Amino acid sequence: MHITTMIQGRQNEDLLQQKGGHGFPYIVFMDANGEVIVAPNGRSVASFAATLKRLQRLFDARAKAKGGDAAAEIDVALTEGDLEIIAFAEVQKRLENKKLNDDQKSLLAELELAGLMAEVTSAQDEQSARTGMAKIAAAYAQGRIPSTNERKLLFLRILLQHGLTEEDADLAQKALDGVKPLMEEAYGKDNPQLQQYFQKVADKIAEMRAPAEGCGEDEGMEEGCGEESPGDTDK
Repeated sequence: MHITTMIQGRQNEDLLQQKGGHGFPYIVFMDANGEVIVAPNGRSVASFAATLKRLQRLFDARAKAKGGDAAAEIDVALTEGDLEIIAFAEVQKRLENKKLNDDQKSLLAELELAGLMAEVTSAQDEQSARTGMAKIAAAYAQGRIPSTNERKLLFLRILLQHGLTEEDADLAQKALDGVKPLMEEAYGKDNPQLQQYFQKVADKIAEMRAPAEGCGEDEGMEEGCGEESPGDTDK
């Protein structure tokens, strides 16, 4: 553990910046040489413990693989991908022509979703982001969703943004219903800013539904009436 004090001349006082930190607390796992291996997905004790468990699994698998265990090489690739030490494309490359068991296949599918989310979060322009969000929506339509709360939270937030961007009210509502309890758990149910955010999104969804709901029998063929609304399309 290192505590930054701002005391002039103190040894390693700039360690936080050296290791990529920008605020407090900054938690990372480092090797014996002080190189950052990975950071937990969150700042909670549960996130720290979960990351530590995966790291131990990785170290055990690496030791077995070094001893010639071919099956352990699969676990190394999957765990490094799970910890985001390597990208999903690299995981795929290393597992090419490898025979995976059911648990390994499930983890690979989870990492594929993580890779799709990374496409969105790393997008450099709006079109790339929208293309990535569309892939997330397609995965959701197939019934696919991450298993861990950290990844599920990001997945549903991307899905919500896609629903709002594409004015798909039904999809946006499903994403909001799914992400709300996860965000309340992460940021506090009584967080006023969070509740304001939820209300703002709910108002936007209601606004998207308004044109379709305003088309009654007595309104004839007014502009927008009689046409299929993006929110009415089943996803």
